[in-house]
Amino acid sequence: MALSGNLWPIHLKPKEDELLSSWLARSAEAFSMTIFNFFSAAFPEWDLWRHDIDSSADDSLLRFIAEKTGTLYERALASTFRPMEGLLYESHKTTTQNLWIMPLSMVQINIKRFTLQCCTSCLREDKVPFFRRAWRIAFVTVCCKHRCMLRDRCHACGEPVNYCMTKPRGMLLTQCRQCGSDLREAPITSPEFDRPMWYQRNLLSILRKGWANVPEYGPTYSHLYFNGLHTIMRMMATGRKAEKLRNHVVMVMEGKHPHFTGKQHFIEHLDVNDRYTLLGIAQWLFEDWPNRFIEVCKETGVYGYDIVQDMRGVPYWLRSVIHHHIFEPQRRASDSEVEAVIRYLRNTNQKISEWNVSKLIGIKNLFVNRKKKLSDFLVK
Repeated sequence: MALSGNLWPIHLKPKEDELLSSWLARSAEAFSMTIFNFFSAAFPEWDLWRHDIDSSADDSLLRFIAEKTGTLYERALASTFRPMEGLLYESHKTTTQNLWIMPLSMVQINIKRFTLQCCTSCLREDKVPFFRRAWRIAFVTVCCKHRCMLRDRCHACGEPVNYCMTKPRGMLLTQCRQCGSDLREAPITSPEFDRPMWYQRNLLSILRKGWANVPEYGPTYSHLYFNGLHTIMRMMATGRKAEKLRNHVVMVMEGKHPHFTGKQHFIEHLDVNDRYTLLGIAQWLFEDWPNRFIEVCKETGVYGYDIVQDMRGVPYWLRSVIHHHIFEPQRRASDSEVEAVIRYLRNTNQKISEWNVSKLIGIKNLFVNRKKKLSDFLVK
């Protein structure tokens, strides 16, 4: 069927909070085309496979889609993540990943990365199933309406949910591309604890309002709150003392051991169960902020440099707590210590370098911001 003219022969409208990628995937399905063939026929001037279309769609593409579907431009824009700028994160990126947004794979890759998630009950209730924009936000792990866990993989074969990957012609949006199972038939899983769900409700409210109230600090912009929360959750997930931190929190939280198997370096790449666990830990910390955070860090020997290497990107409400309560000034080595190490290296025929001296003394970057450099010690 030709896709020329002011309106496409079949011009679907986006549903409430529907993702642009979901809207276009439904359109491809309506034309009995694969999403790849539909994109090639409908958008010959745009290379939509290079980047995440929900983040990368520019004004020209959105106006074209709006014209071809008889949709208001503002409604088309609302199907992307661009309106999240200043709310969920400070600045929107079109070619790289935005904070909190789960990555969407538009091409076939061998890595089984979890990119999309859904509520089985919502899909069952939809007259026309579609994927919500909120389902791609990493801190969203539960459907608050149905009080059930979101699903990020096929219940039959374990393949990550992703309707953007090439599927056989005629396959439904809700069907697994690997085995054909329908997500609407997947079993419902109830959340193990209520903490993450209630905290998620609060986070979504903060996202809508555009501001949050931080205990012992006061009101702050929502994107600054989410920036700090992301830093804390990343520390609990991937920091070098992450496992020690989680185990300590588990012990304090009356031994309720949360699920966590993640080995990813980014929160957005973790599966739904791991993100649910991190959200529960974050909620527990914020119940008595900043006291619990300070106590946990001190009990586990976590200092500012364990949380983040560069404090410039950390919002002040978190940076002030780190600086005043868990910052450990770096120990300075005396000249005699440096001289003793240099003698040892010389006597053992080892290379006398800044790295070797720093390593033996146990202070990283020993000569940074030090008036007396290594060359000064080597002058006889």
